[in-house]
Amino acid sequence: MALSKEQWNIEKQRLERIFNLVGENIELLESKLKNSVTQIRDSNKAMWKEGKSYHYDFDDVVENLSLLDSVHSDMKRHENILSRLKKMYLLRRSAYFGRFDFLEKGTSETDEIYIGTSTLEDKDSSILIYDWRAAISSMFYECEKGPAGFESPAGHISGEMVLKRQYKIYLDKIESMFNSSIVIEDEILQSILSESKNDKMETIVSSIQKEQNRAIRDENHRVVYVDGPAGSGKTSIALHRAAWLLYRYRDKLNAGNIIVYSPNEIFNDYISNVLPELGEENMKMSTFMRLARSYLGYDYKYEDNYTQMEMLLANNKKVNIEILKLKGSRKYADAIKEYVEKIEKGDFILNEIASEGNFLATKEELSELFYDDYDMHKISTRLEKLNILLHKRLVFTTRKIRKNYVETAKRDIQEGKKVAYSAKSTIEELRKQIQALTEPDIRDLYMGFLIWYNDGRMIKNFKDSQKDGYIKYEDIAPMMYLKIILGYTKDFRDIKHLIIDEVQDYSYMEMLVFFTLYDKVQMTLLGDANQAINHITDSNDLKESVAGDYYRVKLEKSYRSTMQIAAFCNKLIENKMNYEYVDRSGPEPVIAKSDDLTADITSILNKISVTNSSIAIITKTYGAAERLYMSMEDENIQIIRKSDSNFRSGVVITPSYLSKGLEFDAVIVVSTGSEPFEGAANKKLFYTCCSRALHELYILYEVNPPYDTNSF
Repeated sequence: MALSKEQWNIEKQRLERIFNLVGENIELLESKLKNSVTQIRDSNKAMWKEGKSYHYDFDDVVENLSLLDSVHSDMKRHENILSRLKKMYLLRRSAYFGRFDFLEKGTSETDEIYIGTSTLEDKDSSILIYDWRAAISSMFYECEKGPAGFESPAGHISGEMVLKRQYKIYLDKIESMFNSSIVIEDEILQSILSESKNDKMETIVSSIQKEQNRAIRDENHRVVYVDGPAGSGKTSIALHRAAWLLYRYRDKLNAGNIIVYSPNEIFNDYISNVLPELGEENMKMSTFMRLARSYLGYDYKYEDNYTQMEMLLANNKKVNIEILKLKGSRKYADAIKEYVEKIEKGDFILNEIASEGNFLATKEELSELFYDDYDMHKISTRLEKLNILLHKRLVFTTRKIRKNYVETAKRDIQEGKKVAYSAKSTIEELRKQIQALTEPDIRDLYMGFLIWYNDGRMIKNFKDSQKDGYIKYEDIAPMMYLKIILGYTKDFRDIKHLIIDEVQDYSYMEMLVFFTLYDKVQMTLLGDANQAINHITDSNDLKESVAGDYYRVKLEKSYRSTMQIAAFCNKLIENKMNYEYVDRSGPEPVIAKSDDLTADITSILNKISVTNSSIAIITKTYGAAERLYMSMEDENIQIIRKSDSNFRSGVVITPSYLSKGLEFDAVIVVSTGSEPFEGAANKKLFYTCCSRALHELYILYEVNPPYDTNSF
């Protein structure tokens, strides 16, 4: 709805006042920041000058602690000023994006509620801008004009929304403004979606939809599962949910208490801008491989998931898909659990601890302690108790041995040296035996399980990988699960919320690892079965049997691609969904046979690079991507490798599996003759690649069109 000239003038004058106030706040905070730096420097000098280097009594300790507290207090004050300053910078760039007028039931005065990325108060503590995460702000996303309400700490507040207005503001200028009756008017959404991509994921705070808002603000369920098509905003929802949690529970939660597990390090970099743009510190970011290394240990070499993926996509004959599926399954997890229950009652290898006639414990004594005295404990605790007991005995044995070689040395110095050398070897041997028993190598324990499981193929495969000095990816999650149920836990007390993206690509076993390691942590899961690029996983079984009771938020609308690209991608889906798409038009996808990929790609780039800032050339495998990259010989084109940790803007060549979660202005999907997109197993992978495109999609093939796309 168009606004009158008078309404425009009122809004312009208000924005001018807000902009000036924010400027004043920035000047004040910058001055305070400068003073705080000086104060920190002075406090540090005082601590070094006045602090006691040596503590002669309790008063010295108290004095030093007092000086240290002063430094910590100054640092905390400095961080607080810096945080407020960052929020003011964001408000200066764009003060607010929405407004609604609310008439509370039982009152006669209408409140004008302006919504922005953070709260702004005037000198009288009146709120001029409400943080988008505030309880009252939920009405902007949930309600239309008419009856409205929200849940406040004091209970439900009801009334009437008499006006809703949206803005696009940059600095002190209102670029667009109009009244609307729904949450997001197509006009402003179209404007946002039509823009070219930056090199990082952006906030959606000004365009959050009703169903997205419910997922963001849910606080009644331990596990929230956001399920939706490509471009429905799943990852954005999770990140905005993290920001909302940091606001809602700001006295109990900080950014260090939240961790997100994403597909790869490139994606972590891609999403790293969202929370800072919302005025929050970035949360922890990780991958399953990083978790595996930290939990199993850095002494091992690991095959990563993308090495396995590359072999699968290249149809490598060394890959046994049947075994891969088994090792990721519930059946295999149950077998590991059964094996551990068995060795808890018997058959755990317990050898006597002895060397050169020096006995610390017999096999019979160890068995009695392990199976009878310690039977109420997990295996890890039993071994820890044995470790303490055996080391105590080693101390007494060491004293006895040393006494013996000292007495020998008194009689004969040369003979004493021989006895001392022998004693040292004996003690070292006893230590090694204790360590081998009480700190077993997880690889040995896993081999024990494989022998019990009695599958010759798997035993051979594991032995072969050990000879080559690494652990295959297929064995990583099972080994982690084995270690977990043996009782070897990891301290995750600082993590209070866990986000797992692309859950459809994790096996049952991998999700079981997440849910057992983080057994008391709240979670947000994000997934889309149609984008399951790892065809050896079973995403449906995974969520129902691992996640247990969860709140499912089903998203029915995609905001990423044009109608033409969305319609094309929808035809690739086996089980057709009644998804909605934003009515944003663009060119039809181009499907063409190529006799010269280099020339044809160059031609396409020359046609689209003028108006688009991010372009992806996507091949099925990394091998195909590297060959294409070498043939292009263009310094403006970069290749994305699995070892990369930074998202690259401009024109990139990437294998299919590294494009997960990313989006580009234009996408060129290349189906080469040697590694084409074909077969039922790769259809979802092809769909995922095509759905990365926002505005333009091109498909080039050397032999046959993927999935008869020419008939679409």
